[in-house]
Amino acid sequence: MSAGQSRMLALAVAACLLGGAGCGGGKKASGAVALRAAARWRSGLQAWSHEMRHALDEISLLLSTQEAIETLGEPHSALRSALHPFELALAGCSGAVERLGPAPAALPAVRGYALAACAELERGEALVAAALAGPSNRAEAALGRATVPLSAGQDDLAVATRALVTGYAPESGAG
Repeated sequence: MSAGQSRMLALAVAACLLGGAGCGGGKKASGAVALRAAARWRSGLQAWSHEMRHALDEISLLLSTQEAIETLGEPHSALRSALHPFELALAGCSGAVERLGPAPAALPAVRGYALAACAELERGEALVAAALAGPSNRAEAALGRATVPLSAGQDDLAVATRALVTGYAPESGAG
């Protein structure tokens, strides 16, 4: 084979590998693209799940003592500053899931549970924010009201995470 023929063969092979044009590789290439997209989505949802669990854990720890709750009335307290990034994480929950794009074909219920979790987590975060903005003598009761949606969000978060691993999520309850 001459050098010119070798270059032509190399170009033809490259064209087949890159585009699959006329080489029967179109379906395989699109399947590979779909697999990579699904892997990116799964990875993104796992990162989202970790971020939400971390935010919930940190908020819970920061507000776990009576002393901490009593300092909520101080407008520039270290506690308020420490809570802020975790509040932002919960408040941006839906946006983070939406940025992942549509779920892979096999996992639409996972996305539904993730968005249901976000609705509850965002509602709970709004109640935490209201508790921080209100008078300190009412903070404990206001924070108590936040536990219901935060717990519900944590439950849906667990279902979404479990379904991501197993590929199965019960259809009822998914948003």
